[in-house]
Amino acid sequence: MKKKKKGKKSGRGHSCRVRITPNRTSIKTYDTTPKKYCTKFDILNLEEQKHRFLTYGLVPRFELVGSPERIQGVLSTKRAQIRFQYMKEARRIIDYVHENYGSAEEFMTQSFGERITVDEASSLLSNYIKENTVDGMLTIGWSKDLSCTARMSSNGPHTKLNKPEARKFSLWIKDSVDNTYLRQQGILCLANHEIGTHLFRSMNDGLQPWYSCRDKFGLRGTKSQDLLETEEGLATINTYFNANIPIFFTQALTYYTSCKATEMSFEELYDHLQHYLQHPEHRWRHVMRVKRGLENPNALGGYGKDQCYFAGTVEILRNIDNIDFNLLYSGKICLDEVNRVRRVARTRSLRLPHFMQDIEQYKKRLKYMARINGLLSDTVGIGSAKIKSTRSRRTVSSQSRSTSTSTHRTSVASLETASPALSKSPTESPLLVPSPPSKPPLSTSPMKCKSPMRRLLDRRAQSSTRLPSIGDNTD
Repeated sequence: MKKKKKGKKSGRGHSCRVRITPNRTSIKTYDTTPKKYCTKFDILNLEEQKHRFLTYGLVPRFELVGSPERIQGVLSTKRAQIRFQYMKEARRIIDYVHENYGSAEEFMTQSFGERITVDEASSLLSNYIKENTVDGMLTIGWSKDLSCTARMSSNGPHTKLNKPEARKFSLWIKDSVDNTYLRQQGILCLANHEIGTHLFRSMNDGLQPWYSCRDKFGLRGTKSQDLLETEEGLATINTYFNANIPIFFTQALTYYTSCKATEMSFEELYDHLQHYLQHPEHRWRHVMRVKRGLENPNALGGYGKDQCYFAGTVEILRNIDNIDFNLLYSGKICLDEVNRVRRVARTRSLRLPHFMQDIEQYKKRLKYMARINGLLSDTVGIGSAKIKSTRSRRTVSSQSRSTSTSTHRTSVASLETASPALSKSPTESPLLVPSPPSKPPLSTSPMKCKSPMRRLLDRRAQSSTRLPSIGDNTD
């Protein structure tokens, strides 16, 4: 008879503790994250450098998992560049939270609830997994040295082998005081992000014909900037779907921090963010995330990848009525690729999270979130067909003359009552004065089959318009 092992060791020589749960999904606690689950930009000496900086004020010297050559190669790519496209929208959101809630901690408490322990969070996650019928389809690991709040990862055969059923999914969550979502409602919001978005879209992607050959269907790569913005933007929206106050403060602050990194050193940026974040460890995490790739973290510039959360959110919320969200969940596809895969996507076996069972209510909630975050614009829509907003210039000008209202500290419902900026009427201006989208409109051209029969039918119909096929370049 075999003896039971008292404990396991991770890839970096540290033990882990297994939590007993009634579910088939195992939940483990690690001292450090196993190296096979780390990314190139994960920091090996994170806790040590945080202690040095917060205690003695010493500029951190990060040791990353990836080699300096690989890090510099990533920093030169499009997805690493810092953009200023939505700087105004981000600044208005963080200023609104600062003016009306006083501190970020107060806003987080009202939005995501009181802080909870890891055991309490694990219990809530177990119930969430059961409710969404994904029990046994992933493992959960708590780790203290993650450089992010949480991460969904998968291991398995290369996609070219076309064996999606062999993939194994793992959800890693940071067990630390700087984890914003380690709260009563926040952990469920985090589950919407990691499980309800990333896991479900990944699982559905494995059902599709393009899973092992995206290029043959004219789809962008899984590491492209556009797909990253769609993926993380949708995940951010779902994060706040059940939040008490769905204002994108954290993502807006991340976008703003990246912009300011181009003109401030590590120390200057840390001090500057005190205006919005009073908690030292929270400020540390925001600055660390954008400065970690630099050879000298105190130099100007940074790693702009995290801007995709806010940028993707804005793009989706400005195009709600033109998005087929069921089809968007069919796999890892960008916004402008939805209609291109309509005829080939396998939709009968799609998995959807519980909060998307009623699509009309889902879209109604998204419109409300867009309105109170001030992300509506004069023209919305994907492609050349733009839908004019019902807001008139008189309404906008009347809002600009209105006075500020009392502090909002109870709930979204009381926010709407206290401030005309939070009115539910679609004809009124949103909480924050919106600005038009800067990106060019996305294409909505449907896919056309290029078979001989189809071309014959087109000639008979004397069609004068050629629709792009799924292999065409519509960028």
